[in-house]
Amino acid sequence: MSLTKPKIPLDIKRAFTTELGNFVDPSNPLWSLLSQKFVALEAYNFRLDPFPHKIEDWHLDEKSTSSSGWRFWAAEGDLYGACHVGSVEKDLPPKLTGFADTVQVLTAIEGFNQMSTITELAAAAFEPRVWTITRLPIEAFWLKSTVEGGEDRFVVYSGFPPEGLDLMKSYSWKDFRKEIWADALQARAWALTKKREEQEAQARAADIQAGGAEALRDHAKKQQEKAREAGTLAHNAQEQLQVTRKPADKVQAKFQESADQQQKPAKKKGGRPYQRK
Repeated sequence: MSLTKPKIPLDIKRAFTTELGNFVDPSNPLWSLLSQKFVALEAYNFRLDPFPHKIEDWHLDEKSTSSSGWRFWAAEGDLYGACHVGSVEKDLPPKLTGFADTVQVLTAIEGFNQMSTITELAAAAFEPRVWTITRLPIEAFWLKSTVEGGEDRFVVYSGFPPEGLDLMKSYSWKDFRKEIWADALQARAWALTKKREEQEAQARAADIQAGGAEALRDHAKKQQEKAREAGTLAHNAQEQLQVTRKPADKVQAKFQESADQQQKPAKKKGGRPYQRK
């Protein structure tokens, strides 16, 4: 069997090399092993929505699959580990999002190494990939044929496959989908139920926010009414003040006029001022 080594995108490799130290201590021998002797495969997830109504319409194409990132594996003796690098948010650089050193990692690496012993794959050429379905407890190698007109093959290496599938045995897509069809439908039902629950929770949160907003609007309306009442009272008070000032101003004017007259000097008859001797 001939395997084509996948070309790792630069941003994926950069995220792996620069962020590995966040998960594995650089003084740990596993860090050196992962850094220098890794195997990297692109991971694909089969879409559950939209999903075909008939098994005959379930095809291997861009509509049915999507890349979920890259798996980096390494093993040597008792040391083994794996990392996943993918895009956390759209339009942002990829990140190293997980690390594992469980026995499942060792199983995956051993499975990858054993594929060369599968007889029906001996004369074929493939690009290896990782295949998963959300909520389906199996993982498989998706061997993408690199020969024009060649047939893709699937090899389950981990998990709990249906009774019709054996670990480390290759299957055509037609045979593979037949065995996982019922489980895929179950996984889809679970995924849609989870999505419904999330949407219902969001709807409840939106209702609470809307109720809060309505209460705030009612409070603001009441405050506006009070402000208008206060404005009316202030206007009336100003008018009352103006009305009160007018009579008081007239009294003050008469008082001032009387005071001015008393301060004028007395006059003699004849019109000349009186003077004391």
